Amino acid sequence: MKIALNNNGQILIEIILATLIGTMIIGAAASLIVANQKSSQISEQRNTAVFLAQEGVESLKSITENNWHWIFLPPDGAGDKDISKGDGNNYCVQIDSLNNEWILTSNPVDCEIDINGIIYTRTINIYNASREDNDDENIIDPGGVEDPSTQKIKIKVSYQAGEDVIIEKYLTRWRNEIFIQSDWSGGSGQDDFTDPSKYYIDDGNIDNSGGDLKLKSL
Repeated sequence: MKIALNNNGQILIEIILATLIGTMIIGAAASLIVANQKSSQISEQRNTAVFLAQEGVESLKSITENNWHWIFLPPDGAGDKDISKGDGNNYCVQIDSLNNEWILTSNPVDCEIDINGIIYTRTINIYNASREDNDDENIIDPGGVEDPSTQKIKIKVSYQAGEDVIIEKYLTRWRNEIFIQSDWSGGSGQDDFTDPSKYYIDDGNIDNSGGDLKLKSL
């Protein structure tokens, strides 16, 4: 059977076909735009998470320079060097409004960061570190000799749209003092200075004139 169409009928069919094709093209383009926007949003959120993780590292470096004990005895220098660390102890970093410096806290609320309506959760774990021996620079895990002047940190940033961002680093104590020795009379943790076989009083054989210490001539 043949269907004869006049010019108007052919034009109508062409219009219908053009409309269908146009609708399909617009739908495909719209889907592509939505997918690109979503991908761009996820990428932007991951970049933000990476920034927050790196900021966490820098904040911990600042804390170690101000007071090593906040890291070694978290979160405020009054913790336990073993019990207060590990996977089960999550910490956060915040700016202390009084001193305008980074501090550690154990309040989970401080770990949540709202950026443009997106909630990022940044948690910090601290671990003891060990070396092969007392004089060796190689860090080993597990085993070895514990180095109280080195700590391992793990910063994890979680957000809903993507995978966690995790950074692990070792921090070392290099700037602040381990203790301050103001005289030779000994003190807590300084038993060597109370050993009579070691110098801890001026027996008259030291010349400190001129601001320098030197042995007097016999």
